[in-house]
Amino acid sequence: MTRNDQNGFTLLELMIVVAIIAILAAIALPSYTSSISNGRRSEARNGLLNLAQFMERFYTEQMAYCAVAAGSSPPTCSSTPSLPAQPNATGNYTYAFQSITPTSFSLQATRAAQQTGDGCGDFTLDNLGVKGVNSPATGFSTATCW
Repeated sequence: MTRNDQNGFTLLELMIVVAIIAILAAIALPSYTSSISNGRRSEARNGLLNLAQFMERFYTEQMAYCAVAAGSSPPTCSSTPSLPAQPNATGNYTYAFQSITPTSFSLQATRAAQQTGDGCGDFTLDNLGVKGVNSPATGFSTATCW
């Protein structure tokens, strides 16, 4: 009698394991990337809210959202306040004024770096607390992104 001791795996067993791993990766990877993008979006939302608080403090001190040009009627901005750097910013969004007057402002967080292809678009926030997104992809809205 011949004794046939086999150690190891057959090719079929190995292919089944590879197929299972591929299926799990196909399910997990989109979920992971979506979760990462959502975390980066929270950076933009927090940054805009911090900058809006900064602008309200500026308004409290200056009685305007910008430096008002002397003698201008109606009042116009002669210069805009410098926006402070955002704590914990990773460079995935850049922050700037979309518009500013002595009585109102609108801030925008523009996608950059790894977020350029994000479906939510660019985030906006104004002095009235109105939240918005510019050019969202299909399936994304202000409600789902904010």
